Amino acid sequence: MALSIEQTKEIIRATKNADPVISSIKFANEGGSQTGTANAWAYLHALASNLLSQLFDKFQSDVTTLVASNVAANPLWIKNKVLAFQTGYQAAIDEATFITSYVAIDETAKIVTQCSVKTAVNGTVNIKVAKGGSTPEKLTTPELEELESYYELINPSGIIVNFISKDADRLFIEATIFYNGQYISIIEDNVKDAITAFLAALPFDGNMVISDLEATIRAVEGVTDIVFKNVYARAFETDFLTGATKLMDDYKLLAIGSRKWETVAGYMVAEDTSGYTLTDKLTFTIDG
Repeated sequence: MALSIEQTKEIIRATKNADPVISSIKFANEGGSQTGTANAWAYLHALASNLLSQLFDKFQSDVTTLVASNVAANPLWIKNKVLAFQTGYQAAIDEATFITSYVAIDETAKIVTQCSVKTAVNGTVNIKVAKGGSTPEKLTTPELEELESYYELINPSGIIVNFISKDADRLFIEATIFYNGQYISIIEDNVKDAITAFLAALPFDGNMVISDLEATIRAVEGVTDIVFKNVYARAFETDFLTGATKLMDDYKLLAIGSRKWETVAGYMVAEDTSGYTLTDKLTFTIDG
């Protein structure tokens, strides 16, 4: 930020007074002549310095604006733009800066709370989104269409994007859990709550790892051991009985890659198909 002329003159005066060779020279505010050579020199130098500083400030402002309007569309930039989306508001392009923004910022209208950006092998940029807090949910069709229209205003030419917003993936667990008999009245609820919390805490668009699931269950107070029989995962639209992916089957991990599930929707909940829920398929046995 440019210093004022008086601020610059004060710096010159202080520097002058600190130098014994020239400290005897008096400026106007020190009893010297208002039109004296020293005072005129200090003023002209301060004026030139002030003008130069203003030019530097203008240059910095112009560069900042240029950079902001021409930022590369990297994944973080795309994610931040998607999270800035406001439902019910019309974004517009500033013709001077070419920056797309909203006239008014309404935090309550920013419905997208989860977003991931990944580039597919074919070059398509997949943008996965969800709304809601601790329990994410997919965007409605009108909300997703509105988001896509907003993004068309900022999407760089030549980049193909694919927006994805789906219901949560499902995780089926069939297992025997051994526990200390002192916890008989609370162990079942505590284990199911731990599994629910584990799934809710998964990073958005991350992986569900079986070993992490096992560690979570083992950490429940009173649990002494766990033996998985079957662990299946599926996207919501996949039928459980005919299409679920088997990660563990009949006590065996089917392959090294089966140790984890890459979420399709970006988030996951326990299986809710009747007869295959946690209540149906978790067996609790006193260890003894």
